[in-house]
Amino acid sequence: MIGNLKTLKHITISLSPFLVSIPFTALDVNKFEESEDKALWQPPGYVFGIVWPLLYSSLFYMTYSIFNNPKLSVGFKNMIARDTLIDSGLQGLWLYVFRYIDNIKGRSKNQYLKGLLILYSLIGFGLYRIFNFIFNSELVSTKGYLWMYLPYFMWINFASILGLQLYLGLTKK
Repeated sequence: MIGNLKTLKHITISLSPFLVSIPFTALDVNKFEESEDKALWQPPGYVFGIVWPLLYSSLFYMTYSIFNNPKLSVGFKNMIARDTLIDSGLQGLWLYVFRYIDNIKGRSKNQYLKGLLILYSLIGFGLYRIFNFIFNSELVSTKGYLWMYLPYFMWINFASILGLQLYLGLTKK
């Protein structure tokens, strides 16, 4: 029974980035209308539908693999659990702040600014996580897990470029 609860906990934490996004995706509150300005480098909407599931899968595999690696310490696993939940919380906060507002048919300049600050927080936190994958006291290397995290980190960096373009008004129709 204890083993099953532990496994459920590990699965839930590993899925937390995906779980946080479900309400926003299901309710389509982060949509972009055709009439809305888009960032200069913004890809077509379908790209997000391809990229995010791949990123969530990679993050799940990374986190769950860490939890199931008997060579890694409990302390390292607890740090990964905490960091995954913080990352998920920041993602959820960004999704909430960047949601589509019906009465203005889009997003406000204030939303762009707040969204950008949250994205920069995700980048800073991502650098902290990368540092922990490279420099830690584990007897076994954790750098391999870094390769599963980097695509997500690069996508967040790309999102911050899009956010900056939106905030500065560097947009296209």
